[in-house]
Amino acid sequence: MRAAARACRMGCSLRTDDVAALNRVYPVTAANIGNFSGKVLTASATISVRGTVEFARGQGMQGVNIVLRPLVNGAPDVRYTATAVSGAYFQGNAGNAIVGATGAARFGSGDANLEGFFDLSGVPLPPGVSSADYELSFEAVNPLYTGSMSVGPYTTGQVAPSGTLSTITLSGLSAGAAVTRTVVVNDSADAAGSGADGTETEPASLPVSGEWTGRITGYGHAGWFELLARGAREFTVEVEALDESGRATQNKAQLVAGAWNGSDGVGSPPVTATAQAFNGAVAGLTTLPVLTIADSDVRIAVGDLRGDGRPDFAYRGRVLYAESVTPARLPVTGGQIVIRGMGFRPSMTVLVNGVAAQVTSVTRNAIVAIAPDANGVTGTVPIQIEDPQTLGMAGIADGLSYDAGDNDAIALLRGPMGTVPIGVPQALTVRVINVATQGPAPGVTVSFAVTQGTAALGCGQATCSAVTAGDGTATLMVTANSTALAQITASLANGSSVLDQFSGAWSPGIVAVTPTLYVAMGATVTWPVSAMVVSASGTAVAGQGVNWSAGSAGIVVSTARGTTGTDGIASTLLTVGPLNTNVAATANACVAGTQTCAQLTVIPVQPSTEGVIAWSGTQQYVAAGQGFAPVVVRVIDAFGNPVAGAAVTLEEAFFGWTQACGTQGSCPAAPLLAQGAVQATSGVDGTVTLAPIATHGMAGRLLVTAVAGTNATLNFELDAHP
Repeated sequence: MRAAARACRMGCSLRTDDVAALNRVYPVTAANIGNFSGKVLTASATISVRGTVEFARGQGMQGVNIVLRPLVNGAPDVRYTATAVSGAYFQGNAGNAIVGATGAARFGSGDANLEGFFDLSGVPLPPGVSSADYELSFEAVNPLYTGSMSVGPYTTGQVAPSGTLSTITLSGLSAGAAVTRTVVVNDSADAAGSGADGTETEPASLPVSGEWTGRITGYGHAGWFELLARGAREFTVEVEALDESGRATQNKAQLVAGAWNGSDGVGSPPVTATAQAFNGAVAGLTTLPVLTIADSDVRIAVGDLRGDGRPDFAYRGRVLYAESVTPARLPVTGGQIVIRGMGFRPSMTVLVNGVAAQVTSVTRNAIVAIAPDANGVTGTVPIQIEDPQTLGMAGIADGLSYDAGDNDAIALLRGPMGTVPIGVPQALTVRVINVATQGPAPGVTVSFAVTQGTAALGCGQATCSAVTAGDGTATLMVTANSTALAQITASLANGSSVLDQFSGAWSPGIVAVTPTLYVAMGATVTWPVSAMVVSASGTAVAGQGVNWSAGSAGIVVSTARGTTGTDGIASTLLTVGPLNTNVAATANACVAGTQTCAQLTVIPVQPSTEGVIAWSGTQQYVAAGQGFAPVVVRVIDAFGNPVAGAAVTLEEAFFGWTQACGTQGSCPAAPLLAQGAVQATSGVDGTVTLAPIATHGMAGRLLVTAVAGTNATLNFELDAHP
């Protein structure tokens, strides 16, 4: 209007738009007409058309261009066009908690009645007529009108109107006419809100699937959500603006997102936020990467860049987050891993230490992939997953370990000490634990090497290796072959090591190959035992008689006399138990005709000290129809020794596969398809094998609880995914 006024100082005429605007700003009224010679009252010389444009639910619709034109022979005369933009008097860009307040709200009213209001008063009639019919039409504002060229309430980008905007005919408007119209767009967006988001003080929990649809409705509204995230994680928040058809758009909400620590005070600025909308790789998408240092609650907010809120501000939200990886440790050859989290889609890619893994299965909450070999790398390596369509990324810095992890440590459990017979193999057992969890570290390679003196290792080489079992133990047979001090070092790939030292002695004798058995109190067990006879020079003695005898009550010998084979070993069976006291029972293996004997010891274990641990097959994620492999668990005592004869109950419940729970209402219970219980007794090595319930090709989750002793339980889940 100012530009038109400046131009008209040079002799041009004002357009109808400009005249109407001047009439509204500088009206001639009964109070001031005395100051303007030759003027007439504005109201009696012009027409006035005012009203509101509303969504179907009643909220004012801002940003609609209102066009008023006189009709000549039924056709609009564009020469006398007057326009106004709905909501121009309502408050402008007020910002929000994510991007901060802009201060623009002070330039408009906070009266909600003005949100869709338009004012076309002071419009002069065409020259030479005293009345005319008018056409009132509605259209979108040119989307290029932003920034300094903006009109109406929106400066950072125009919003496309919602629904079908009809044309209205106003008949017989004469000078002084005042018309008021409320225009309800019946087929516009008609939603009060998503119903799933929360507030800053009470954020809503994210859906289990990690994806949801929401709506930013109500001026200044933002949706708040909460995620309990683990440390050393990077995840992506994605929000995609949608139009009424559900397609991505940049003509509706200008979405931004922010993230706060759960401990941040109300009203504090976000730790990280998107400064601008639509920074994603596809149209209408805004993304926010979030990095966590420690386990904590994370608050997430989603809002419109302008602080606006309308029924047509729908969006699709997603949090791409990786929670955990199982198993946490792989051999250097790689293997299957299961990544659990949320927001996964079929197109996901997986990188293990920067190398692509083969993705075999994807659900909303789990990715099954085959990790590549270590390529010479050992220790903890990161895992990253990425959506190639949106470029959203989730990562776990301490994803898994190839071989020994950074927190793994090795300790000597038992081995030859002091002086031992030359030529008689001795068991050297070490245990690897994760220092952070104090739990066993299975699947770790332990390297054994003679680092001082001479000794023979069980593999026949200068260096041997063994992989730790489910309880974190690894055993190698070592043999003294001289009287000099021998030192054997057992080490991990991460540098952790332990020493065992001994020296040999030339003396004839007999040694128990199976010296100790741990048996559940009250149980009866058949125990295969062996002893080795060596000569004074340390060589195995074949054909030597060995007498077997019970050293105390609770042991029965099946064969009292045996003979060594070519390897110098004689064997028999002992029936052990029941032992009902804490006193150990013994048996003896003696070289026939001598007093040279080796003792075998049976140690009873109380039920209260029994424990049960996973041994193999407790982490299975297979396709429906494949069937589960056998599962092995092991009963141990308080010191990790295997317990024979322990009663174990294995309870199974197979539930049908269910999709992730929705954001509203109760979560449907998974149907119970089969259940059962198996009673078993642990073997000499402490293990019990379970053949899981047959799934008959159905998808589901098999929940298993192994119970041993008085209070030992082990729970695990086997998944047959669709």
